Amino acid sequence: MADSNTSGGPAPLDVFFSGTATDLDGNIVKYEWDFDGDENYDWESPDTANVRHIYPTAGTYTARLQATDNEGYTGTDTLTITVTQSPPTAEAGAAPLQGNASLVVDFTGAGADDDGSIVLYEWDFDGDTNYEYSSADTPVVSHSYTSAGTYDATFRVTDNDGLTATDTVTIDVLTAGMPSAAISAFPTHGVSPLSVSLCPVGNDPDGTISNYELDYEGDGTYDFSSTSPFVSFSDNMESGIGTWTLQPPWGQTTSSSHSPTTSWTESPGGNYPINTDTEWV
Repeated sequence: MADSNTSGGPAPLDVFFSGTATDLDGNIVKYEWDFDGDENYDWESPDTANVRHIYPTAGTYTARLQATDNEGYTGTDTLTITVTQSPPTAEAGAAPLQGNASLVVDFTGAGADDDGSIVLYEWDFDGDTNYEYSSADTPVVSHSYTSAGTYDATFRVTDNDGLTATDTVTIDVLTAGMPSAAISAFPTHGVSPLSVSLCPVGNDPDGTISNYELDYEGDGTYDFSSTSPFVSFSDNMESGIGTWTLQPPWGQTTSSSHSPTTSWTESPGGNYPINTDTEWV
């Protein structure tokens, strides 16, 4: 009797075949499997009918087990294995994910297909199901958002079988001139009472941040307010902190023993420009 762990699935399909046979007046001396039903036996063993076979392409296959006894008599049993086309996979990426209009976003993506190849890359930048960009060669493209709003940009790939897959990335476009805020915290969990270091950051594309507020409990009431920016530097100094020198107005605020890590605040130079080397001691 022929058996298998599955009767079908997408290509490439990994199937484990098994089988049993008995002979009332002798013994079984050979087991054979014809995996694709072409009457040519692809595998044989004198001891077992258990074998693994991978079907790389879609199709319907009649797998046949043949058992031979010590007198040369044979018996057969068959199984039907249905292998379907394998859909592709898609992974979308974008940067930046947030900013003020007009916001230029660089989109990237990747697609893979286990039983073929990707033949088309597409982007729907605003989530309206109309794909504004398509290419047979590259998923990389830039797009400018001129209006504020939240956009679910969808990346779609198509394989050589015509099957598709999608992935989505959300772009948050703020009103021109509107400030943006971000915050980091360490640690983010622990036992009570828990001491947490917070580092809020604000950015104003056409001016400066005049006030920073923190709501510690998320209850809508702001517990802390400051007109000064929270400027922080940190580094995992694997070789120790002996070569680092703190001089006023810099002051050490946090230290953790795992690396060790040290952070500084009270920046003497205010906010530093992006992508510009700055010397500080």
